Amino acid sequence: MAAREATTRTPATCPKLRGSPLLLTLLLHAAAARPPLPQEQPVVRLEEGLVRGYASLTVYGFPYVSFSGIPYAESPVGPRRFKEAEPKRPWDSVLDALAEGSACAQVNDAGVYLGSEDCLYLNVYTPQLPNDTDSVDPLKVMVWIHGGGFVQGEGGRTQFGPDFLVERGVIVVTLNYRLGVLGFLSLENELAPGNLGLKDQHLALRWVRRNIRAFGGDPDDVTLFGESAGAASVHYHLLSGMSKGLFSRAIAQSGSALSPWAFCASPRQRALSLAASLGLPGGSSDRQLLEFLSQLPAERLLSDTKAALSDRDRRRLFNFVFVPSVEPTVAGAFLTQEPAALMAQGISHSLPYLTGVLSAECNFFTSIAVSGSLSTNESLRNFNENFEAIIGPDLRLREVSDQKAAAALIRKFYYGEEEITRLQDVTTGKMLTDLYFEEGIDAVVHNMVENGSEPLYYYRFSYKGPNSAVPDQQGVPHADDLKYVFLDNRGGQNLDQTSDEGQIRDRIITMWTNFAKYGDPTPNETSHLIPKWEAFTKQNSAFLDINVELNMDSSLDKERMAFWHGILPP
Repeated sequence: MAAREATTRTPATCPKLRGSPLLLTLLLHAAAARPPLPQEQPVVRLEEGLVRGYASLTVYGFPYVSFSGIPYAESPVGPRRFKEAEPKRPWDSVLDALAEGSACAQVNDAGVYLGSEDCLYLNVYTPQLPNDTDSVDPLKVMVWIHGGGFVQGEGGRTQFGPDFLVERGVIVVTLNYRLGVLGFLSLENELAPGNLGLKDQHLALRWVRRNIRAFGGDPDDVTLFGESAGAASVHYHLLSGMSKGLFSRAIAQSGSALSPWAFCASPRQRALSLAASLGLPGGSSDRQLLEFLSQLPAERLLSDTKAALSDRDRRRLFNFVFVPSVEPTVAGAFLTQEPAALMAQGISHSLPYLTGVLSAECNFFTSIAVSGSLSTNESLRNFNENFEAIIGPDLRLREVSDQKAAAALIRKFYYGEEEITRLQDVTTGKMLTDLYFEEGIDAVVHNMVENGSEPLYYYRFSYKGPNSAVPDQQGVPHADDLKYVFLDNRGGQNLDQTSDEGQIRDRIITMWTNFAKYGDPTPNETSHLIPKWEAFTKQNSAFLDINVELNMDSSLDKERMAFWHGILPP
């Protein structure tokens, strides 16, 4: 295959370094201790062929090497649409990895189509490439899966700049995977078993296993981490036998496979409804359906997927239509039972796990600043009058009557006999946070402790900085933690290392990379700034509260979680 056309990229200018003398000394010492970068555009040999990267500097002037837009699979276009991706075939000439590949096809919140079906690319960022004289140990690897409800997002450096992580001596890999109907269409049979997006991620992990040594990484020491749908993906890889052995540690930020928005129990019906809404004649076979959908432009497929929803599902606050689902037991199946059923059987990889929740994940629902879906008086009045019908479908109970009964209990637990009005916005945000995020995460934590032997670390992120995405509501909203893990090149970050934001970022990066290196976020003696993070155990339900100060506590929201676990399995 011919190499992609090279692009010119100028390394960022090193800004004036700021921060504590100790931190600056450590960064400067680390930079000075490393040999100069081998060349401005180094070339490494992968199993598939040669690939050319480029020298980079972090926002604080630390050198590293970027390889952007490496294809890990053949393009899933034309007849490959709705099929499992195939590993990338070898190429002859040097492939330029100087510019990121396209985001996967999607429709953003404004209804604008963007991206491409030719999108199965990944990016590798390494602090130091190996050479023939290297005798140092290979570096630990962190593979990032982006969020976006399985319908939006990409792994590029616009939002996920690797700067803070590579400064701590780890290799960072980010990736794209198919989204929405293109990634999760299922007919619940061999023609279209589903979960192509998760299988894309699996293929990328296999690519890392084969090739990461060429970048200086250890294929036997990979940490898989993600946020939101990326965190749910991480949990799915723990539950799936396909991915066993491809990573040795996992971090799941704000998500699990138990999150109501992360699983679809009726994917076939949604596929049939979507095809009918797009003009498929009645009485068509499954093969005719796939052929019909394969010939439509991606933009049309993705433009109105909510036409696939039943009237009952349309009431739900979260409507990510095509998401992971159970597959038939066929060769190559990624998930053959519901997540809750697998957990009830104690089926999961046992490995070090770090997970947690933000203090008010769902306060965006009532936020006027972000036009939340409950931010108008009319929408809140509808929520009050139709609470059971709106909340019921999101409860993992099979019978509609059980869902309605449980929804009634939820309303009574949070609101008593009161109407749901603007005065209860904090309560509403808390209830939805529990429903969509915390209950599932907490259930996973307890299940893993019961069935596993590896250390588990639990946290709540409760620091709300001045750059919060939801400034008009109490608590920390969903995804606010990302700006403390990655450089967001869209702005909205305080990069002053002496600020509260800078200090919190430094501690999180320290703990996250320590976990990737040692399986323990605080392996060495700790200071008053970073206390020892105690593992969550049967005897000690410990969690770390991450704020301006880090504090160990126990029994996260014990009363609320006991209520939820009492009405929902497992």
